[in-house]
Amino acid sequence: MGTAALRQCSLALDIDEVLIGSTGTPCLLVGHSPDGQAWLIALAGEDLGGCRWLCAAHSELAITCVRTGRALPADGFRHSGTGTVHEVTVGADGGISESLRLCAEMTDDELALPLRQVA
Repeated sequence: MGTAALRQCSLALDIDEVLIGSTGTPCLLVGHSPDGQAWLIALAGEDLGGCRWLCAAHSELAITCVRTGRALPADGFRHSGTGTVHEVTVGADGGISESLRLCAEMTDDELALPLRQVA
C-alpha cells in the first residue's frame, strides 16, 4: 500500500525522506504537513490489501536523532512532540479512517515494527 493515503488524510502529509525501506516498501519516513510541522511516519502493518500508518509530530532535532541513530525509531512514537500519535488506517477498499492516540497507550507489540536503529 503506497503513501498516497498520507496526503489524503486530515494531516495532508508530504513525504520528504525514506529512512528505512523493507522489500521495496517504505516503512519509516519523514514528512511534513502544510503548516511545516515535521512528522515521523511508520508503516505499522499491512494485511488483506489495507495498511496502518503511525504518524508522530516532532521537532527537527528529534527527527535528526532518529536519522543519525541517537534515538530508536520506536521511541519517536513513545515520545512524540505532542504526546499523541495519529493513526491512519487504509482499508482494502481505499477508505481512510483516522484516530488520535496517546503515546502512553502505544504497546511494545505495536512498536515492534520494522523500526530498528536507522544509522
